[in-house]
Amino acid sequence: MSNRFWNHQEPESEVYTNATIDALNFIVVHGGTPSRWRTFWFHMPWKVRGMEPQIVVLNFISESPMPKLERFEVKYDGAHHRKIEERWGKLLSNKPLFQHPPPARLKVAVLEWVPNPYLFAGSLAGRPQIVGLTRLEVKFPPKLPKLEDFGALLANSPMLEVLSIDTRINQCSHRSPNQGGQNLPTSLPRISLPKVRVLGLSFNTSHVFPWWGHSLLFMLNAPNVQSLRLLLESPGCRGRVPVNQTFIDYIIKGDDQTKPKPLFPLLTNLELFVEPIVERSGRRYPNQEILKAYPSITTLILPRPTELRMLSIQPWLVPCLNRLIVYARLASELRESISERCGADLGLKTVEVLVLDESNNEEIESKYIGELYGLGVEISFSHSKHRVREVLGLDDI
Repeated sequence: MSNRFWNHQEPESEVYTNATIDALNFIVVHGGTPSRWRTFWFHMPWKVRGMEPQIVVLNFISESPMPKLERFEVKYDGAHHRKIEERWGKLLSNKPLFQHPPPARLKVAVLEWVPNPYLFAGSLAGRPQIVGLTRLEVKFPPKLPKLEDFGALLANSPMLEVLSIDTRINQCSHRSPNQGGQNLPTSLPRISLPKVRVLGLSFNTSHVFPWWGHSLLFMLNAPNVQSLRLLLESPGCRGRVPVNQTFIDYIIKGDDQTKPKPLFPLLTNLELFVEPIVERSGRRYPNQEILKAYPSITTLILPRPTELRMLSIQPWLVPCLNRLIVYARLASELRESISERCGADLGLKTVEVLVLDESNNEEIESKYIGELYGLGVEISFSHSKHRVREVLGLDDI
């Protein structure tokens, strides 16, 4: 569906819902039989309020056999509203996402804000909806599934190479439940994912810590991860719960505290932001602790400018770093952060600046070139919102 479809003059959700139904019926009536579909892609843009069009699409999928499906993407960028789960309850079909048996050829699944009943309803416990994937990206709604259910879904795709899990909530207007007091499940399954080389963990600290995120990571046995996206933050929500230090220690030291070693020994590419931990004795900086534990990092992506100062800390963090990717902020801060590294001949070869949604791109690029001149590093610029995904390998499959 084109941008012209979503730019309808009447923004009410009912208009989009009816138009979505008409569009799907039009495709089928004119020969687009779902049983022949190999790819399905649906994107709800930010300008559309309400979940109704997406629910209509999911209900259509649940009623249509798709044995040849190889790639399935449902993406949602819309606003997230108070009590949205209650609103879903009136719309859901209470049917599984796919008809039984699930599509055996499916290799890539991108699921954003797909309500849990489509994947994890009680009647689906012995009928996994997704099997045999090589790439899975999930952006969960506020109500997270049971860890055992999500673990079972992962266990049915032992050949996964790319796995991304996102629980962050944007433009959140509700107070997240205080789950910090919940106990960790005592008998979580250990899931072997030896093929995973790209892992994304984007967690909302006001919603999932300490129990859900920590437990999920403990379940994953993925020793061959080479690229990691680790974003632990609380975007737009009240009632923030601090990042759990046990979670950080597990990433740094692994599960055997008597013989500590990094959880991901092959890691070379890292996108990193973890909010500081406030303790009675002062602040702790997990970003620095993580970089200290992974000296083999060669590519580092820093989404927040405040973290640039880590690069000038001595003893030097990430001594093997040769590519730094940052978002366009203040060029002078970047020079200050890396000039001493360059002077120490640590091998930083490339600085890539992401210039996104800027009207004065040429001016910004000129400032960076001027500030970094003479440091002996190659400077490049990217205007693609997908550049970080490309570098990490999230889009490789």
